[in-house]
Amino acid sequence: MTHRLLRELLTEAPGSIVADVVDTIAATGGNALKLVHTHDGAAAAAMALAYGTPKDRKRLVKGMKGYVWQTAENEWGHAVVATALSVVDDTALTSKVILSELKAKLDQLCTDRHAHHVLMQLLAPDSHRYLPPAIYELLHPPVKTMLVAADAPAAAGAGLDVADDEFLDEAAGDEMKADEAEATGSGDGFGEDQLPNDQENSDQQKDGQDQEQDQQGSDRADREEAAAEPIDDDGSNSSKQQQLVERQLGESKKATDVRRRELLESGKDSLAAMLLQLCSERAGELLRNQVSADVVVEVARGSAGGLLWQMQQAGVEAVHAAIVQQVVQGLSSITAANSHKAAQQEGKQQKKRKKNEQAA
Repeated sequence: MTHRLLRELLTEAPGSIVADVVDTIAATGGNALKLVHTHDGAAAAAMALAYGTPKDRKRLVKGMKGYVWQTAENEWGHAVVATALSVVDDTALTSKVILSELKAKLDQLCTDRHAHHVLMQLLAPDSHRYLPPAIYELLHPPVKTMLVAADAPAAAGAGLDVADDEFLDEAAGDEMKADEAEATGSGDGFGEDQLPNDQENSDQQKDGQDQEQDQQGSDRADREEAAAEPIDDDGSNSSKQQQLVERQLGESKKATDVRRRELLESGKDSLAAMLLQLCSERAGELLRNQVSADVVVEVARGSAGGLLWQMQQAGVEAVHAAIVQQVVQGLSSITAANSHKAAQQEGKQQKKRKKNEQAA
């Protein structure tokens, strides 16, 4: 129930509230992993990564240390690991915390029915062929925006959502009404014996009312003047010194292909090199497994956009050779089996003919 409420809060709340909630979740660090074993909890954790600032994401990723594999093999938790690899721009951090644990269990990563989605998200991002609809939905939460100062850093978590702006306008109107009521003496702050009765106090109260009305008229004129001023395309008033612009929560700066390249890398101990070696050495075994066969297929085609082919062409060609060898061996086995079966049938027919000759 708590996980569902948290998910609904992050889904329905305005952007500024979501930013505060994400900051609270990120502050818990590793405790956020307690969410990932349920569908709603994993959705909330994935949204925290998707909407978080770089600082929030760093705290969440560091909280995964030592529990990456347990999370990756979980029915819902693997979506959180895949989200981290998809949105975090600090690839040095994700490589150190997440990929280091996954590479240690690479053979299991390729064959596990849940964990292999993490690997497939690097090889073929957002592919409906490999991702179930429920997991795809977790990886793509609804877009959230908020209003921030135009000169504020892109990663700033403070600002106003459009809904919050309307709420503040209503609150300001209520406060103005309360001030008017207090100025006219209808407030509850004084009893009848405490009201000023002399002429001087009466004159002061009248002067205060006049000043309040003048101030309200001045404020109203300012608002009308501001409304008449030209509005920019982004919805902000060009004449205001402090402009507000709409900004998307958790927007990543790196392109997907750049992030994938940095995560796969090209060194000897890189994920790409280890994966290519595994697929070339154990192609037959992996191709006979329903789950790992998808991994071999994506590796053989050089991954989405040919990224793996560009980085490790020799390694991809080695996988091609291993697959061809498996096909040849398979055909040879089939031919040998057919020959053996034919020989057995021929022997049976010869024995039958001999019996027929002896009987004649």
